[in-house]
Amino acid sequence: MSCRANKRALYYANYVEKIPVIEFGNETSEWVLVYSEPIKRKLNISAGRGEAEIQMFGVNLDFSRVIGPDNINTPINIHSIIWIGVEPEIVDGKNITPHNHIVAGIADSKNIKMIAVKSVDVSL
Repeated sequence: MSCRANKRALYYANYVEKIPVIEFGNETSEWVLVYSEPIKRKLNISAGRGEAEIQMFGVNLDFSRVIGPDNINTPINIHSIIWIGVEPEIVDGKNITPHNHIVAGIADSKNIKMIAVKSVDVSL
């Protein structure tokens, strides 16, 4: 079975900027993080954490799955948010589906990139 057959759909969005929250004409100490629109990609996604991944990313890194190997030029980075098993819904140009994974670490070489992701529970 080829690696192509093992690829599953995921969505990712990259960090764009942070905008200060303004109340009554004044900036608060809070910020709103802005991300790009979710982009669909088909990649290999592991079923769960295993010993080989622990050695690759370090023994203290907390993560639940590994994505890859992928091309070194993949736009997913340490600040990306990811949807696995969920399709983000966009209403009036705004994402209303919370992401369910964040990037916990990236291991890259000259030709490939492996991405460790951690499950998160986010409410919008």
